[in-house]
Amino acid sequence: RAGAGAGLQRLALASLEERATLLLTEAGYGGLDEAGLFARDQTTRKEMTRTLERACARGTVVLVDKERRRFVSAEVLGALRGRVLGRLEAFHAGAPERSGMPREELRQRLGEPPERVFARVVQELVQGHQVELVGELLVLLWVARAPELFHHGVQLRIGAAAQGVARAALAPVVL
Repeated sequence: RAGAGAGLQRLALASLEERATLLLTEAGYGGLDEAGLFARDQTTRKEMTRTLERACARGTVVLVDKERRRFVSAEVLGALRGRVLGRLEAFHAGAPERSGMPREELRQRLGEPPERVFARVVQELVQGHQVELVGELLVLLWVARAPELFHHGVQLRIGAAAQGVARAALAPVVL
């Protein structure tokens, strides 16, 4: 795999906290539990526990499941947050007549990230006033608060795209 050597070198030269963060980033949405990280790194359990606590305090790692002590990198959660917002915006643009996207449908369209990870991202977006949860429907907050502005924005983008197509159109062939 291209770049694997550089990745391994970076991992070998990194501090324990950086190694844990890199391993969690590589693990993706599923993350790793404390035992999984301990197994992948040559350190003591106690040292790994302290390292994860420090990383959580710094915000580079997030504990998503307290019972199983499962962690995910903040970078991975940020990427999922961006994908959620992108999917919701595309949903509202493609189906303006629908009031919101069903939560489970969105999760499936994102490749079914683990429920607790997805729930954490949704909770952060709701608390950050970017998304509103209405029953089981997720709605971009600015669409929920001002749907006419959203639809006007969609119409402007469609109009701009149509103008671009019209400008790029070739003149008809005259025989």
